[in-house]
Amino acid sequence: MVRIMKALRLCCGPTAIRYDTELADAAINYKTCGDLESAIREACPEGVDVYFDNVGGNTLNAALACMNTFGRIIGCGMISDYNNQDNPTPIYNMWKLVEKELMLKGFLLYTYMDKVPSASSQLHEWVRAGEKKISYSEMMRGATIGKNLVAMDLQEGETL
Repeated sequence: MVRIMKALRLCCGPTAIRYDTELADAAINYKTCGDLESAIREACPEGVDVYFDNVGGNTLNAALACMNTFGRIIGCGMISDYNNQDNPTPIYNMWKLVEKELMLKGFLLYTYMDKVPSASSQLHEWVRAGEKKISYSEMMRGATIGKNLVAMDLQEGETL
């Protein structure tokens, strides 16, 4: 069983910050924080275990620098460069994949469509039981603003 310890949301604008701090442990306005890497380190002083990335670019650079050893990065999109295909933002911290033995895996929902009903049922059960905040369900519904960083507490022998 996976236990979520802390969720950090990266978002923009005061409305998103107010909304996200109600649904997560912390929120960072990536447009006004200045140094995103420092802001993530301040919000997650123990480091980041799992990063779900749908932005790429400078956001991925900052997250890579803050990952814990054996961390996992799920790449679901690269929206920061969708309109910049000819000159994408360089990823400067790729050495972190080796240095920290990180796992980087692509994710496309349609590959897992057969698992959506059971996953949705489990998430709803956790929310009803008060074990999870509604932000995850809201994110999956597409109703949230921003990105999620989640710290995980995996016991020895457990995997994602």
